[in-house]
Amino acid sequence: MNRSHTKLKGPRTRPNKVLLGPERSDFYDPCASALRAGLKISLHSDWNVTPLEPLRYVQDAVTRIMAEGGEVLNVDERIGVEAALRAVTIDAAWQCRADNITGSIESGKYADLVLLEENPLEIEPTQIEHIAVSQTLLAGKVCSR
Repeated sequence: MNRSHTKLKGPRTRPNKVLLGPERSDFYDPCASALRAGLKISLHSDWNVTPLEPLRYVQDAVTRIMAEGGEVLNVDERIGVEAALRAVTIDAAWQCRADNITGSIESGKYADLVLLEENPLEIEPTQIEHIAVSQTLLAGKVCSR
């Protein structure tokens, strides 16, 4: 599910609300419904149309706050932080059929990961996108600090 679309170009914008109508626009990016149905979801972007900002995707899935007007797009489709983190890590890797080599920290996997300055599970959800990355590791080697 493309969180950038919900935040930046969501169905509550004037053209989409008219085209989709209120009932269908409320069901835009139904992350919680998909998880309740037992499906795996991924949060991603349509780079280069929308930015690569995985922490913002997490925040958007948790809060569903629209950029235009700050209203929440269907509170019932919000998901928890842990579910959103899975959707940008192991479940996204599963969707790409790469969960055997990436997406989680396990022996034999690439060890591609970031170290964050704050724990997204412990801060205000509206602040998740502002968490600083202190280090990035690719194949277990530090490539940025």
